[in-house]
Amino acid sequence: MKLLFLIIISQMLISLTFAQDYYYSDNRKLNLTKSNNWIVVQISEQDKNIFKGAITDISAAHVKQNLKPERGIYWLEIFEGNDILNTLNQIQKRVRIIRTIPAYLMANEAGDTARFIMSDEFHVKFHPHVTRTEIDTVNAQYGVEILNYNEYDEYILRVKEDSPYNTLELANLYYESDLTVWSLPNFMADIRHYQINDPLFPNQWHLRNKGQGGGSHAIDNGALAAWDITTGSSNIIAAVIDDGVESHEDFGSTQRVPGYSGTGGDGSPGTESKHGQTVAGIVSANHNDTGVRGVASNVKLMSINIFDGSSNSQVARAIDTAWTRGAHILNNSWGYPYCPPIWLDNVEAAITRALTNGRNGKGCLVVFAAGNTGSCVTFPATVPGVIAVGAITNTNNPASYTPRDLRVDVVAPSNHSLWGGTCNYTDGNIWTTDRHPGGYTPCGGQYFGDSEGKYFSKFGGTSRLEQLQNQKRKTCEIDLKSLN
Repeated sequence: MKLLFLIIISQMLISLTFAQDYYYSDNRKLNLTKSNNWIVVQISEQDKNIFKGAITDISAAHVKQNLKPERGIYWLEIFEGNDILNTLNQIQKRVRIIRTIPAYLMANEAGDTARFIMSDEFHVKFHPHVTRTEIDTVNAQYGVEILNYNEYDEYILRVKEDSPYNTLELANLYYESDLTVWSLPNFMADIRHYQINDPLFPNQWHLRNKGQGGGSHAIDNGALAAWDITTGSSNIIAAVIDDGVESHEDFGSTQRVPGYSGTGGDGSPGTESKHGQTVAGIVSANHNDTGVRGVASNVKLMSINIFDGSSNSQVARAIDTAWTRGAHILNNSWGYPYCPPIWLDNVEAAITRALTNGRNGKGCLVVFAAGNTGSCVTFPATVPGVIAVGAITNTNNPASYTPRDLRVDVVAPSNHSLWGGTCNYTDGNIWTTDRHPGGYTPCGGQYFGDSEGKYFSKFGGTSRLEQLQNQKRKTCEIDLKSLN
């Protein structure tokens, strides 16, 4: 065993002689492109607290985000037309830069680019036969320390300042060593909302389509027939994994259970966040003669906020938190918007645990938006056992953005509209709850929904929890009336 371990160490050294513009996940190599406009820097202990003020007069760059301010790690954006090295030299005259960490891009088939930003951390799962002594030996060899580890034998490792290797190199090296099941940088990768539907009941065609708005009769989710059986049970918890949910007149006073945020917190939305509030209304807005109706009005809501700057390991921990705190259903109206799909082993591992270990070993129902790409189903909707949800319009046609992919399991009522951040709404015709104040409406002085801004009427996209048509039964069957 000792000889084998020495051979593995030798292989690790050899692998570091090659360029490292890729990472490993899903047992495959995923190529990255080094960014010319972003870079991560670590500032010395004595200068880290004055860094942001010290560079205010440098017009070539600004701090994009504080990644690990307690360790002096910042993500810089270098403005177009400026050279990274020249800009770093200007900064170095004011504060001491200990090291730089490359930032990366990945292009999807639509020509969009997504950011992969890392600090000094990577996330590893060692094989069961690897001892703690062997882990400590490898870490000492490469200037790595353990930040923390969880009950699933997954480690967050940190590259020390005196290590000659960067985060990406070491994540790849550990993967190639055969010591690990998976190993990848603790990226901050782009996550994109996949938008949704719900409404003031006469307008809620997705619940009851009578041909309103030019729709086709009965192209809906059959909610009225379902309500004859149940409107959900207060014993069931639906985790809305999104950008946060807060109180609303259409949520019961005891309907929300304690939540969680990936970077620490209780799941509350940030100042600019509003997507999770609309999702929650679709799931379980009360049948209380006020506003809109949700599909399962008696179900409790757990707000899990991952749109707070969470890294991929924090997203994985948020998913684990949802099912370990008792969520029966995990609703995910988001994904990583790349075709072909990227893969993050740590996020997949957390989802798989929810599917198999949730509900005291019975397994949770995990639903993901299939994506807004118009082509491929995006990760994590591609994880085995997940229900991938596409979208149809009120005339029973595929929504323009929904994936044309056999991996779509079910479709949900939606429309051709995708909210693009402006007030120029055209085809949107879905109503749901909105944050008040601070939501989607009013926008540009106009109200899209009610006159108070408590409800929004112009949403659409491939997400939803219980709004499923032709549901395929997967790893667990969920009875919203009696599930425990």
